[in-house]
Amino acid sequence: MNILEKNTNIVLTGVLDYSSCENIISFESDKRKDYELYKTLISKFINTKYTVFLKESDVNKKNVLQKIYEALHNQESKDLFIFYFTGHGILSDNGEPGLLMSDSTIITKTELKNILQQNNKNQKMILFGDFCYSGLLADIARELNLEGLDINAITSASSNLSTGNWSYTQTLIDSFEGRSIIDKDNKGFINFIDIAKEVQNVMFNRERQKSDYYLLPDLENSKISNAKIKIMNNTSNIKYDGWYSSNEGITRVTDFKDDLFEVEYYNYNEYKFKFLKESELSTIQIADFEVGNHINVDCEEGTYKAMIIEVDRIFYKVSYEEWGPEWNEWITKHRINGDEKVEIFLDDKWYPGEILQVKNNKFFIRYHEYDTCFDEWVDVTRIKKL
Repeated sequence: MNILEKNTNIVLTGVLDYSSCENIISFESDKRKDYELYKTLISKFINTKYTVFLKESDVNKKNVLQKIYEALHNQESKDLFIFYFTGHGILSDNGEPGLLMSDSTIITKTELKNILQQNNKNQKMILFGDFCYSGLLADIARELNLEGLDINAITSASSNLSTGNWSYTQTLIDSFEGRSIIDKDNKGFINFIDIAKEVQNVMFNRERQKSDYYLLPDLENSKISNAKIKIMNNTSNIKYDGWYSSNEGITRVTDFKDDLFEVEYYNYNEYKFKFLKESELSTIQIADFEVGNHINVDCEEGTYKAMIIEVDRIFYKVSYEEWGPEWNEWITKHRINGDEKVEIFLDDKWYPGEILQVKNNKFFIRYHEYDTCFDEWVDVTRIKKL
């Protein structure tokens, strides 16, 4: 059976207003994407039995756990259960990740895992999470799969902070609506492994953060939308679906027209498109930190000294000198501070900045007046120590 034809139960929850929580930042509520995702899922899964969308003050611990319980116990053995949460993720005092509710209560990973374990009819479950430390959902899927449960997850983050933008949720919407750029191999449709890889692609390139997923083989290949095949022939160094830096920040090439390149930006909750020349697009340069390097990391409470203990492409898993291993997390160069302030020569002018890394007589620098996508390697002739 097509997964879109399964009897489906959906619990979708979102908190943008945290005004009742002390020292917690609220999100802009205009054009919220969680409800748009809810409407998209309702339209795609044609046999919905139980659906609920909770937002703001309705998203409290008791209510959310009750709705999950009701959805699971409303199902039969071949039904599908979908859960989604957006808002703040948080670490408890002992370092356990959880979902922060609108009233300051927390659904910990353990509590969420315990209620999902009550799925005694073994319905297929899919967990989506757009929040800091949302990789806890993928960890739950891995752990419960070992107990024989049919559970899957695609998340915006791993054991790391997540962006306040809607990039992840927008990617889910685009996938279910069949956006052609997500169908990388031009097969004419999009499945769940395409969603997971597109989430990785977008979060990696646009948001510079590590995402996570855990999918069982039967779900990986389940079709969720048709996609128009788009063959792009181009001899330029600028590639379709490539990511570049421009004066607008990080951009993605989505089309070509003569000698111009259509690029997309994503501004919190909406796409913006623009045509640029090849000369207006630059390759994004990355740092080259290694295991054992000592760095300064920006955190909400200040800057802390840490050591890199693992490297995955542009992601660095760090251990903080003053904190236990439960606080280890994945970061990118954007949260790394330099020890030395300098001036950097660019286009006949000196700009204030800092050195993030020195390697092989090259300096990886950051401009204080520009987006971090313009971080670059320079030689000694382009820096002036203060």
